[in-house]
Amino acid sequence: MRPTIALTSLLRERGAQVLRVHDVKANVDALRTTEALARSRAMIQQLIQLWVDKWRSLFEIILLSVVIYYGYLYFRGTRGAKVLTGLAIVFLTLTLISQLLNLVVISWIIRSFSVFLAVALVVIFQPELAPRAWR
Repeated sequence: MRPTIALTSLLRERGAQVLRVHDVKANVDALRTTEALARSRAMIQQLIQLWVDKWRSLFEIILLSVVIYYGYLYFRGTRGAKVLTGLAIVFLTLTLISQLLNLVVISWIIRSFSVFLAVALVVIFQPELAPRAWR
């Protein structure tokens, strides 16, 4: 009994190593298609698993992006926008450099300073914050 192309694909998917067929070209094409489908199924399963495992990270990225965007819109056009932009660039640059070069002391100083920076920003930008809060 000669296997059909569908049976050839099924046998290969189930682990058969050697198959005897008469229409070699059609069977080879079918086997390549079967293996491509198996790889794509595995890739889809990996993407689903990545989504299930890392959905919190995606949510966090989206949330931070929205907060930063609306913070930018809020301060755009004020005198403090340039100061805030400069502070953000310096802070992010120092953080990136300390992480890339594994500078432990500078990383600790930045983490410690970030608490005071939050309070200082409110005090520094009080003139820009007050009129908008009262509207």
